[in-house]
Amino acid sequence: MADELSGQVRKILFANEETGFCIAVLALANSREATIVGEMVQLAPGETIRAEGRWEMDARHGRQFRVASYEPTLPDEEAAIAQYLGSGLIKGIGPSVAGAIVEKFGVKTFDVIDRQPERLRRVPGVGKAKAAAIVEAWRGVRQVRELGLLLQKAGAPRGLAPRLLQKLGDSAFEMVRADPYRLIATVRGVGFLTADRIAAASDIVGDNPLRLRAGVVHALTEAVDDGNTAVTIRDAVAEGARLLGVDPEKVDAQVEQLIAEGRVRRDDLDGEPVLSLPTLAAAEKRLAQSLAAIARARSRFRTVKEDKAIAWVEDRLRIELADEQRLAVLAAIRRPLLVITGGPGAGKTTIVQAICELAAAMDRKIALCAPTGRAAKRLAEAANRPAKTVHRLLEINPGQQRFERNGQQPLEADLIVCDEASMLDTELAMHLADAVPLGAHLVLVGDADQLPSVGPGNVLADLIDCPWVATQRLDKIFRQAAHSRIIVGAHRIREGRLPDLVGGKDSDFFFLGEDDPEKLRDLVVDLVARRLPAAYGFDPVQDIMVLSPMHRGEAGVASLNDALRARLNPEGVELFVGERLFRVGDKVMQTANNYDYDIYNGDLGRIVAATPSERKAVVEFDGRLIRLQGSELEDLAPAYAVSIHKSQGSEYPCVVTVLHTQHYIMLARNLLYTAVTRGKRLAVICGSRRALERAVANDAAQRRQTLLPKRLGEQHVG
Repeated sequence: MADELSGQVRKILFANEETGFCIAVLALANSREATIVGEMVQLAPGETIRAEGRWEMDARHGRQFRVASYEPTLPDEEAAIAQYLGSGLIKGIGPSVAGAIVEKFGVKTFDVIDRQPERLRRVPGVGKAKAAAIVEAWRGVRQVRELGLLLQKAGAPRGLAPRLLQKLGDSAFEMVRADPYRLIATVRGVGFLTADRIAAASDIVGDNPLRLRAGVVHALTEAVDDGNTAVTIRDAVAEGARLLGVDPEKVDAQVEQLIAEGRVRRDDLDGEPVLSLPTLAAAEKRLAQSLAAIARARSRFRTVKEDKAIAWVEDRLRIELADEQRLAVLAAIRRPLLVITGGPGAGKTTIVQAICELAAAMDRKIALCAPTGRAAKRLAEAANRPAKTVHRLLEINPGQQRFERNGQQPLEADLIVCDEASMLDTELAMHLADAVPLGAHLVLVGDADQLPSVGPGNVLADLIDCPWVATQRLDKIFRQAAHSRIIVGAHRIREGRLPDLVGGKDSDFFFLGEDDPEKLRDLVVDLVARRLPAAYGFDPVQDIMVLSPMHRGEAGVASLNDALRARLNPEGVELFVGERLFRVGDKVMQTANNYDYDIYNGDLGRIVAATPSERKAVVEFDGRLIRLQGSELEDLAPAYAVSIHKSQGSEYPCVVTVLHTQHYIMLARNLLYTAVTRGKRLAVICGSRRALERAVANDAAQRRQTLLPKRLGEQHVG
């Protein structure tokens, strides 16, 4: 049960306008005082508050009261009113002007400013312009306070009010009251459920048209979050009605209005009407057009004597290419657009090396890229050439949130190779294709059997299915790779067969069975913290990554992270970001692209310093110290364990994959295949054999619904 505290704010010790975090001294009854900490927007000396929270002992600052919620009340005594007005909270009123106003109007000061603002001009030193400025500033302060109380009433996430003010300005309260659902698209971190709670607090309930239209858009957005770029109108209406608890007919009646407003776009897919978000629909169309233009263009590469070219590159690299590898290398030189797909051990890296060597020998300029920083780093090491993330290659402009390289200012390259192309979502693929200059060659390399991109779209698979996109498949496992039980096991999984589960001490792949979810969690912790480091010399934090299909449950990502932190990093300065706990020393993952700091979704780091009172932390990413604060910290997640989806494009010395029947709805062949192929030196599967068998048997990976095949089919490529 929460504790309660009431008193008058005596002074503000610290306030962060960006986050709303505040430290203040509260005067209590009987001449006592208390230090209060928490997110309290525009708290000012002189006002009284009633707060709920808990007492805690801070190592540096002693006993303090952490505020979970509070209700402020304007002061009603003249001295407190003067202190409040003169605190600097209201622009245009300093201590002297505040004193003069209170001397004139006494305890009726606030009523005068609210209802009879023209009387302010009777105060010495306050003219017409200053009176108007005071009234406008006071109006802003009142709206901020009302906004904070509205969000608190709605149970909105902590720290939301400062973000809304930063994004929307002083008109935030009016905008939120008028249409809370606008926040979903304008303020990061506000989802439909939060907006719906705020709407309910503003009496926007039931079958209000604003709510019905928001429900349809949310259903479409959820489909996009699942990877689709289009959803049938029938499904969007049904899901919206279920979510809102209203009749589908009422939701259906709002679809035409959404189309008329341009918030959704209607199309046709296989004879059924579908809805898509306008930005995604435009990106799919543009992607198809750009790829067709690349495929039709006259090549910048001259014709070569192919047998001599292959012999030269084999001698150069001291290798012997297999037949399918030779075909892939020659296709990359012949064709402006090529997809190369194959599993682990199929020689994709060797092919990229050979293509680059031939292009360099022909004096062609080469650009290598991958969707993530870790994948780009691996590509650079394998090809022995510079490689960048796609964002960096396209010269992302963080301030403008756009790419400097595009159709008007294309890349200065003759050959562009993108590795891990299965991770390209629709919009990123569109920007990359758009920036390829006419006559240059684009080679997309990836494993079509892995999970598709985290973002919407199924680009690699859609291109492989397109008749006019040249595709070279690699099916052979090479001799050196055939000795790896990781690679052999991955291919067996891909073929729908159980991998060999009996691993010896020298094996790089084995299975440990455990059906009880709590015991399974404990087994994983012991493996990571003790057994694997002792047997293989792995660093438990740097070298081992735990993967799980889901976030919830005893064997889910959240529970595993808590248990692993308790074992591997039990002490240290603690920092709360919302309800999420971090400690100095924690392994963390960046969960969104931050172009200002050149850190990207999926990048791993480690917290090396933190200042909890100021919501600041220093995180080391690949040897670089990045200082994050406020809302920037919300893009961090604990990373002792991560979801299999989040591991895409990365490799780790050791991977421990957790499978349990609790994960039943997520267990699929491509999910397990992706997890196992993340391990470089060792792959361990822990959990229920039944869950493993389910994952291997389930090849019903849901095909994403996209409009790209239709758009590709509209292009005429000879």
